[in-house]
Amino acid sequence: MLSYTVQVIAFSAILLWVHTKHRHIDVYVVAVIMIWVVATILIFYRYGQDQVLFYSNDQQWHKMLLTEYLGKGLHFNLEEIMGARYVITLPAFIASKFGVDPILAIKMIQIVFLLLTYREGKRFIEQNHVNFKLWQTIFFVGPTPIFLSTLALRDLVIVYFTAQIFLRNSINRRLLAITVIVLLRSHLAIAISVGWILSEMIGRRSKKLSLPVLLGTSIFCYVIGAVSYFVGATFQNKIPIRLPVDVFTQYKFARMLANFVGLQFLTLGETVVDLSYGQLLLSRIIFVDTFLVSITFLAIVLTRNAQINHLRDHVLLSFMFFFGLTSQSDFNSSRQNLPFLTVMGLVAVAEIMRSKQRRNPLVNQHVSHPTESLPVSL
Repeated sequence: MLSYTVQVIAFSAILLWVHTKHRHIDVYVVAVIMIWVVATILIFYRYGQDQVLFYSNDQQWHKMLLTEYLGKGLHFNLEEIMGARYVITLPAFIASKFGVDPILAIKMIQIVFLLLTYREGKRFIEQNHVNFKLWQTIFFVGPTPIFLSTLALRDLVIVYFTAQIFLRNSINRRLLAITVIVLLRSHLAIAISVGWILSEMIGRRSKKLSLPVLLGTSIFCYVIGAVSYFVGATFQNKIPIRLPVDVFTQYKFARMLANFVGLQFLTLGETVVDLSYGQLLLSRIIFVDTFLVSITFLAIVLTRNAQINHLRDHVLLSFMFFFGLTSQSDFNSSRQNLPFLTVMGLVAVAEIMRSKQRRNPLVNQHVSHPTESLPVSL
């Protein structure tokens, strides 16, 4: 316990030094690091080595990879690199050779990428001529990402590199980002790519896309996503290809709506989730971003009429393809959707602030041509 605590405090001290060495104290960064320190220590104090069973058994899988699989030697072929999640496990494995707890090493990676995502989101907001405010963080680095940073998972690495694809114009950055996502969650990379192709095709036809066309294209993405699930299963498991049969059912559309209001668990059945519906609903009081972001983004899509821009097209169409994939399985959570929710949240912040500026020209007077300042996606 003492060694683990010392490692947590030492690493947090390094993070604080890095972020305050220019004598600029960022309230969000300091607060998140303090929360991470307390939560990480408390989780270990409460569960000990069984902390890998807390919330997600993905942590147990990572522990197995670190202690058993990588310990037997490294194998640098594509299947091994993807299956063993080298992007996060290899740095953690190397750190463990210097005495760092291997599970803690992955948590360290998580908090680093949370702070990088914060910096990326803040840059995007300011680049779009919007004054950055602390309350805006709830839309892209809120309670859910902060909680996940205390766990030995891969999600925040995926979130950061997904944001790079959507928000950056550099080809090199995007190639690196899509490579990392392929290695960590390949079907997400496919969804982002399909969304980009369709948004490019639509964008070349018209810069102002009518809402019915956008919604129709979104349903199309959902359908091809559902079909792709079985195509992927055919190649992966070498089974005869078959088409999905439950695509346009009431249940699937209810599940789609649940994804936009952060209540996916209501459509999965209590045998799939560990907590009761009551407990999960109460958790939304804390993890308010799980529904606030998606509802706000959906409202923006539905109320912008013919003003839907390219970035919104890309994230919406990618998300619908991704939902098509996940709709054919029993696993569907806000955690899976987090890479999209982060970008949706940033779009929501930009639109909220611009709406305020349109109603009150005294707010952010330097804003001009708001739709043109959003980056062209991929």
